[in-house]
Amino acid sequence: MTEPPHGAGDTLSEILRLQTEFQGRMVDETLRYLRRVQGMFEPHSPGTVLRPDAPDALAVTVPVGGRTSVQLDVENRQRVHTALAAVLTPLVGDDGTTWFVDADARPAFRLLAPAEQARVTVRLRVPADVPPGLYRGLVTLRGLHPAGVPLEVTVTEVVA
Repeated sequence: MTEPPHGAGDTLSEILRLQTEFQGRMVDETLRYLRRVQGMFEPHSPGTVLRPDAPDALAVTVPVGGRTSVQLDVENRQRVHTALAAVLTPLVGDDGTTWFVDADARPAFRLLAPAEQARVTVRLRVPADVPPGLYRGLVTLRGLHPAGVPLEVTVTEVVA
């Protein structure tokens, strides 16, 4: 058996030390990131109230293959900041057809100060293969209103 060259053991221990330090930092940063993400998905502040100046349900009509948007004005009526993140649930038709909507909300995420108002716009696209009909779902406002605001989308035939 031969002895490792002089200093090889020191190099190996240094590599092991650096790798251990890197792994420790990686765990800390990962946990910090996950805490931020968790706060974005369910940050319900106590006493948060949402009173939209809208009818019982937001309603839009759009042709197959078309695009549309809905807007909702919200206000943070509490004494603390709260996060706002709008998400659209899958829409379900009267015949049971479930449509996982290609939608995006603007702003995707926002921190609202006390008494601050914001307008949320949810844009959605109707694929060409969605059957015409009435679809119902919710615009959930994570951070403000966990129950969501009802949304009704009437998909019509394309008029030539």
